[in-house]
This record gives sequence, C-alpha cells and structure tokens, in this order.
Amino acid sequence: MHTYPMARFGAVASPIVQRLEEMRARHLADGRECSPSDGQSRPPWTAPTAEQAALILAQSGLAPLERKLSLATVARHRHQRAAVEMLRRYLADWRTALESHQPPPEWWIVLAGRETGTGKSHLAAALVADLCRLGVRAMYLPEVRMTDALRAACRADTEFGITQLRERWSRAPVLVLDDLGADRPTEFAARELYGLIEARRRARRGTIITTNSDPDAMEQHYDAVAPGQGRRITSRIMGMCGGGRTWLDMNGPDLRAAGEVALPMGGQG
Repeated sequence: MHTYPMARFGAVASPIVQRLEEMRARHLADGRECSPSDGQSRPPWTAPTAEQAALILAQSGLAPLERKLSLATVARHRHQRAAVEMLRRYLADWRTALESHQPPPEWWIVLAGRETGTGKSHLAAALVADLCRLGVRAMYLPEVRMTDALRAACRADTEFGITQLRERWSRAPVLVLDDLGADRPTEFAARELYGLIEARRRARRGTIITTNSDPDAMEQHYDAVAPGQGRRITSRIMGMCGGGRTWLDMNGPDLRAAGEVALPMGGQG
C-alpha cells in the first residue's frame, strides 16, 4: 500500500485561493488561449435560455429537485467553507472561460470525509446544476448507478452498448463521480472505473469526486478485487488534484440526519 502525502485544509481557505491562482497562471503560461483560426472575433457568449438550460439539466443525471440547487444559496457550514469556496471558484473559472472563449478549467476536486451526510454530494449536485444553467453539459454519476448501467449494457437486449456509455461519460465536459468507494467492488467495476478516470485524465476534462475514503483506503478498496487497479486509480486522481492540494476533507456532523441538508421545495427556483 502506498501512503499518499496530503495537503490539509482547515476553516481558512487562503491556501486554496493561492493554489487556484497558481493553476490559472500555469494554464495561461502554457499558451493555450483559444483564439479563432481565421482571425475573426467570436460572438460574445450568452447564457442559455431557461428552456435550453432545462433541457441540459434533464440530461445531467440530477433528480428534478436537485436541479434547483445552486452554490449561491447552499447553507454553508463551518466544515464546508473550503469546499464551497473552491467549487465557487471552479464555477467562476468556467464562466470566465465561456465568456473569453478560452479552455475551461481542467483540474479535479475531491470532497472527502469519513462521515456520511456532511454535504459532499449536496455541494457537488449544486455545482452540476449551476454549470448546466451556464450551458455546460455537466453530468452527475453516482458510482452505484455507473456500475448498474455498465452491467445492463452487457445484456443483449440493452438500448445502449457499453461503448456508448464509456464515450458519454468520458466526453462530458464536467463529470461528478459521487460516492466513490461506496459500492461493493468487483474486478469488472474497478477496471471500468480505471478506464474512465484514465480517459478523462488524458483528455484533461474536469472531474469532481465525492467519497468517504482517504487515498489509502480507496487504493485498498479497489486493489482487493483488482490488484494494482486501486493504486492506478488513486494515483491518477491525486495527480489531477495537484498532488492532493484539491483533495479536501469535509469531516463534520451528519447534516442529512439532522435535516439540515434539504432539497429545495417544489415551488422554489
């Protein structure tokens, strides 16, 4: 088992801001500004209409009430401060990229914590909803749903083949992998997860992960059924998180059990 060095964050999130600024500076220094090849200026970006956003949200994997979430309105608890700040910065970077026709942010974020109900999935779903309202085809994919869909895709009577699912998930501009490590692992699932993470890493597509595991526990979880795959999965995630700098601990009280993590009411926007 490999022991992963971790950058730990407390309530003060200034190191996060510094890291994001470093990432942004390196991104621009790479010379990857997106400019029209014909020398003509591009039309200004405009947000999608409510109808267009609703269609994108309908394909996001979010439940109807989750589509009403927003990072602008989530209740921010002490143990969530660093995560909320980072997700809001990520959303702002996406908006800037859209408005300036530049490449989108490509770094990854992990929201982790041993306890359940601390708001990890809630915040990730709010990010997906906000991105969809910007016109970004973000997707929300719990690991158990991914595994079930892959198994179903192997049946002869399925409408979607396994190749189609792989392409859809690997090509999504932003993908939230929710509750990684919560499903009972199988060799098949571990290898599929590795393939998805590797495809997104190589394409430099933004990925948000929620998990109750630390890096070592995640490695052991998948290595138990597919030796070596856990190390490969965790190493790639850590690498895309800047060596663990954007792997955030969200240990705190069970807000869901206390009724403090609630979906919007049906009549609210």
